[in-house]
Amino acid sequence: MDLVEFQNKYPQIHTYQDDDEMKIFDLFERSPMNLQGLQLIYDRKPSFSALLQAQSHDWLTVVSKDSNRLFGFASMSVTPRYWNGELQNICYLGDLRAEYDRSTMKLWRRAYGDLLLMCQGYFRSRPPQKFLTAILKDNKIAQQSLVRQRPGKTFAYDYIKSIQMVNILGSFFPVSHHKGIRWARSNEEESLRSFIETCHRKMNMGYDYSSSEQSEWNYRKANWPDWSIDSFLVMEEEGEIQAVCFPWSPTALKRMRVENCSWGMRWLFKISGLFGCKNPKVGENFTTLYLTHLSFLKTELRNENWYGYEFSKFLLKSKALRKSNLISFCSQTPHKSPSALLVQKTDVDLFFVRSAEESKAVFVDDYIDFEMALV
Repeated sequence: MDLVEFQNKYPQIHTYQDDDEMKIFDLFERSPMNLQGLQLIYDRKPSFSALLQAQSHDWLTVVSKDSNRLFGFASMSVTPRYWNGELQNICYLGDLRAEYDRSTMKLWRRAYGDLLLMCQGYFRSRPPQKFLTAILKDNKIAQQSLVRQRPGKTFAYDYIKSIQMVNILGSFFPVSHHKGIRWARSNEEESLRSFIETCHRKMNMGYDYSSSEQSEWNYRKANWPDWSIDSFLVMEEEGEIQAVCFPWSPTALKRMRVENCSWGMRWLFKISGLFGCKNPKVGENFTTLYLTHLSFLKTELRNENWYGYEFSKFLLKSKALRKSNLISFCSQTPHKSPSALLVQKTDVDLFFVRSAEESKAVFVDDYIDFEMALV
């Protein structure tokens, strides 16, 4: 099915146009996210498409609307990523927002399977071989309407694994970090890129950080605001790189605004404020510093959590939370947080999405390359 056939079959669904932008922003305002005591408004001003451009140059947004209003939209972006040692085109399905009335949900459930088929023709240079998406575990409406099996559904969600967004709000007392952590030097780009490429090639859906002109490395250099090699962090032992990350905030592309806050979260923010943390307030945006490009040598005693906390402690000592509200990284291994740190965790479920006729995808019990800053 090509784009023309899709739009003929679903005349209420169109490709995104510039004049849809303000209507999308309005739908964001009307559909806050509830996240463990916080009611959040997703803010993509001044450019809705800027975040998609940071994901890939191959992206598409479709909207459902009538003459008066926009009542749903979804985005797709395609990047080559490693699967079983070979590059495959992985399509990330994001921005799925719709008004929760019966007719709107019925339209999207009916069109979703054909939307996947349409992507094969739309992204001709990179036809997707897999579709990946993420849903907050606490988002019961999305879990029910999308994941739950229903008679006549044209698509299916296959559970991959659960991950956590680890959010560090501060520390209860001064913390020490691994002594080998330092800022990268401007002449180290090739050695860091090579280390990152080696690590991510081994991951499920690892990004392509090769030296190729079309690689993810070169794409991010050109399309991520404030990308700089000397803003990377390096952990070394005896002159050998053990881990690398790029602390980066996508504030120029997306933000979260606190619309409402539970009593418990208000007290948590007050407590963190006593320790010098920058607290979000109702009506204000809060910014997150993500440990992007997180790459590491895994051992029995060291995994993504150990490295994530060590880099975070370095950033805390560097006063990073004077500019940001949170330091965040992706955890995929169950763990207890260090007692010295004030930590909040958000559970996220990852899924492969397929048409109902395709065979079920396999469960993944290993580390997945998932860049939270881009979703």
